[in-house]
Amino acid sequence: MVTTCYFTCPSWVIEGPEDRARIHAQAARGSALFGVRPVLSPLCDRFGPAETWLPAADRAADLVAGFAHDLVWSCRGGHGAIHLLPALMARSETRAPLLLCYSDGTVLHACWRAKGWGESWYASLGAIEQAGRAHDTLARLARGQGYRRERAIDPGVVTLHPGYARGPLVVGCLSVLAWLVGSAAARPLRGCVLAIEDIDITPFNADYCLAQLHHAGLLDGVAAYKKERGYIDPSKVGARRRNPGLIDKLLGRKPP
Repeated sequence: MVTTCYFTCPSWVIEGPEDRARIHAQAARGSALFGVRPVLSPLCDRFGPAETWLPAADRAADLVAGFAHDLVWSCRGGHGAIHLLPALMARSETRAPLLLCYSDGTVLHACWRAKGWGESWYASLGAIEQAGRAHDTLARLARGQGYRRERAIDPGVVTLHPGYARGPLVVGCLSVLAWLVGSAAARPLRGCVLAIEDIDITPFNADYCLAQLHHAGLLDGVAAYKKERGYIDPSKVGARRRNPGLIDKLLGRKPP
């Protein structure tokens, strides 16, 4: 039986023929990395203006159609996945395909985790065309090798608190994780290794997001924390409020 990967559009819409051609090429290369056959969603042929999304009912039905495949890969992030949360949380399946998505796909990762649907990977389809850590991580995972951080690939890593931690890895966009507070998909992160990223987020907004997750009790007992290089600077989070040790405080660490 041929293993298949379903490429869907749970967030921003495909913008036109050129955009679709680029997505098709990325899907072909990504599928080759996994040794699977690509199957593109019919939504890839429905175009719209930049940074818009198709009706939620259509996107939810299409994502569920992907459950018939072995992998489900989001064509892009942006915004819109939050609209699919009620439909996904109402599903009765006990297992789902391996999910690959990023950005506002954090909502889908949260649903997979809340429903106990199995593994999901925080991965961008665009990473297929990139060099460096994003592509290297995905390639290693696809080969079943796991991933080991190396200075040659990620030279900007700064260790705040050296040590050893073990636990399920939870990766997500910080803003989206905070927006999920109060939803059916929000789950405590106790015992997990939390890796967060965000883009164009100000220090005070990162402060609000972390504080919201903290006050909701979702950060209690987190095993370890990692921020994405080049996005969130822990040394600046809370600095404008004269609270440079915010991350230490929220995660129960003592500042060095």
